[in-house]
Amino acid sequence: GMVGAGGNFGAVMGSKFIVGPPSVGPPSVDKGFINLGAIIMGTSLLFFGMYFPEHGGMLFKKGALGNYDPQLYKPVDGERGADQMDYSKAADKVTKNGASV
Repeated sequence: GMVGAGGNFGAVMGSKFIVGPPSVGPPSVDKGFINLGAIIMGTSLLFFGMYFPEHGGMLFKKGALGNYDPQLYKPVDGERGADQMDYSKAADKVTKNGASV
């Protein structure tokens, strides 16, 4: 998420390297939480760079960057994504117990 949540891996790395006691010097939990806050604020600044051509962003309004298109790989003409497909025929082939026929 936007606050740097990384699941189990993020929890281990965060508690070991960000919030946990330093390897040198006296342990200070307060310093760890200050580091955590600084990292969250720093990574949150990246969201200022987000821009959607049809909606705009925090720094640029809609269409401000001209014909900029963030989609690097264009679909071939006639192809449709899973969100546009018609699954009505597939639904007819599933039985009550969920097995295919």
